[in-house]
Amino acid sequence: MRRPRSLLDLISIAKEFQIEIKMPDREYKCNVLVLKEEQVDSTPCWVLQIWNPDLAARATIHISKEDGSPIAGRFALFEYKGEDLMAFYMQTTTPIRIFLQQQDNNIEEWRALGERVGSVEIIGERDVCLGDITVKAFGYRVRTSELARKMLTPVVEGEYWMADIGDFSIVIRSITLFDDGTRIEVGISGVKLRNSDQRSSTE
Repeated sequence: MRRPRSLLDLISIAKEFQIEIKMPDREYKCNVLVLKEEQVDSTPCWVLQIWNPDLAARATIHISKEDGSPIAGRFALFEYKGEDLMAFYMQTTTPIRIFLQQQDNNIEEWRALGERVGSVEIIGERDVCLGDITVKAFGYRVRTSELARKMLTPVVEGEYWMADIGDFSIVIRSITLFDDGTRIEVGISGVKLRNSDQRSSTE
């Protein structure tokens, strides 16, 4: 199964979802709700609301259904266009982009790199509740070698949990330990599927 690479991929699965990021000094949650489809200057768009539960105001962003680029944006009384729109979009979607970066990690690629890069340990399977759905997740742990940390990555150890949702195989949660001691956890939660015919992968 393919991996989600863009916000459009996530929208194709879910009409609403939440991304969680836990860092040493703070926790951040980013909610995304697909409101509707709409034309903006002849461009077919998805209309999204994106917000942090800690803030009362919600950002409204129109993105192209074709390539996911931002077409219009609003936060409270402010409307964004041009370079300001791109900066606003990048800031608002930072947690989503961090989550999508985690999709580059998969057990097949780590195994293919071989023992000189590190070791892969199978953790097992478990059921994980993601709001409206429960999925069967497969977990594995990667410990990188000293050579890999010097040449390829600052990651010392990573724990990854993967599950099939819709047409995608998704790293639903990752816990990464970096060589400077920083520990970051990234995950998706609160998923409401777009297609009511889709069922949780444990059924």
